[in-house]
Amino acid sequence: MTISKANTTTHHQNVRRFMMLGEQNTPNEFHILDENERLLRARLQVEETMELLDALGVTLMANPDKGEAYPLSPESLDFEVGPEEINFVEVVDACIDIQVIATGTLVAMGVPDKAVILGIDENNLSKVEGPGGPQKNEDGKIIKPEGYVKPDVFKMITTGMNAQEKACAYSDVYPT
Repeated sequence: MTISKANTTTHHQNVRRFMMLGEQNTPNEFHILDENERLLRARLQVEETMELLDALGVTLMANPDKGEAYPLSPESLDFEVGPEEINFVEVVDACIDIQVIATGTLVAMGVPDKAVILGIDENNLSKVEGPGGPQKNEDGKIIKPEGYVKPDVFKMITTGMNAQEKACAYSDVYPT
């Protein structure tokens, strides 16, 4: 199957553009990830998961039952690709499950996703469309360029609200 606008979401198209501009692999047909691509995808997933845990006020601990507990961070982990073959179908299934969990977290928090997805997509593209092109770390991760402006997520999640609704949302999001 060839990838086209007809069989992908706008978000998929925006992420694809981000990756293309960031000089990451974006094949038009099924592709088995090579070792470097597998490691990059794993590192990115762990990094974002750890950011979510931190935002939720949850710390992931290593060896809590052995009395040697210490907090985990992406920097404290080693990644290596094993000898087993990639399970293409299971990777696709896991990626969709991750999307379902992420969307479910937004649903559980009462957050509509449309404006946030579009805003984050635009912000991500700003990382690769500026002068000098995309910048990457040694793993191939696209990094924030100098002068990068963090997105105003609160503004995104309150898009379409009147002033009173925004005030209530602000007190919910930033309690005193």
